[in-house]
Amino acid sequence: MKRWAMAVAVAVAALDGVGMTAAARAPETGTKADGAPLAVLSLTPDTYTAHSGDRLAVRAVASDAGASRQIPWSAIQFDWLCVRSGGSQENVHALDPMPADGQPMLIPLSSPGVAMIGLDAHPAVVEVPRADLESFLRAHLTPEEAAAIKKALPAGERPVRVRRVESAKLLVRVSPDPPGTPDLNSATAASKSGQAVEIRALADPTTLPVGADLPLRFYADGRAAPGARYIATTVNGAGKTQTVEGVADSSGIGHLTVSNGGVWWVEFHAVTTPPAQPAGAPPQADQPDLILHSATLTFAVPSAPGVPNGRAPAKEGRP
Repeated sequence: MKRWAMAVAVAVAALDGVGMTAAARAPETGTKADGAPLAVLSLTPDTYTAHSGDRLAVRAVASDAGASRQIPWSAIQFDWLCVRSGGSQENVHALDPMPADGQPMLIPLSSPGVAMIGLDAHPAVVEVPRADLESFLRAHLTPEEAAAIKKALPAGERPVRVRRVESAKLLVRVSPDPPGTPDLNSATAASKSGQAVEIRALADPTTLPVGADLPLRFYADGRAAPGARYIATTVNGAGKTQTVEGVADSSGIGHLTVSNGGVWWVEFHAVTTPPAQPAGAPPQADQPDLILHSATLTFAVPSAPGVPNGRAPAKEGRP
């Protein structure tokens, strides 16, 4: 069993869930590890242009209401963590040792090209004040979707029970070492990870020129998400935060013009209502009112003004 210098609160399972017993899984109740029930999870590296043979330092970041903060790995639970590069994939089953709070997990990089790091958080049922939820829906869904979900909310003023299903993906360009070694796996960037919720780049954003079009496809529960609203955030050449929004077509495909070099952070959310309980079935204590699927994708476009060697800005979280 492969062990890396990274850690989380529980062991993670491969795609088929082998090795995760019912006792090992955390219950889907309580609050999220970051203490903010609607915070959005993403992965942030110390650099977006690593070299083969490096150990990539990666941090988990929660973004909420315009603020970002690092989450200790010891406070997070995952169902799956994978690293894909060079035509191969590692599904991590045991993470050891545990990084100290504030420290990153370290991922060894062996193949030049693109490394994809994907993470599926363990689902959690959280209670969200109704006003906070409605504000989140307006900010992240289309007006039609937000209005439909608001109508589906239970009557009364009690907090809304929301099942959070979250995935995060990170793409990093890995240069060959020694120089001149073939750069093999740009296709990794456009491959489907199979995460619970996914933003799939249909081209390699780590090699795109500024001004190019980046097609993206959005998935929830493994199925395309037609009509999904997506939001991309970056910092332009003047040092100002820039936000670009779009809506996916009937195939779940949207397009993003990468208007400047540097770090880009893309998110999308899909909200559904759970299946109705059978008539006469006893009420379930952990039955959610809504299911919120959330995904992020983080990458860097080359030739970033003010970002030497493609390194990430010093601030954490969103670009």
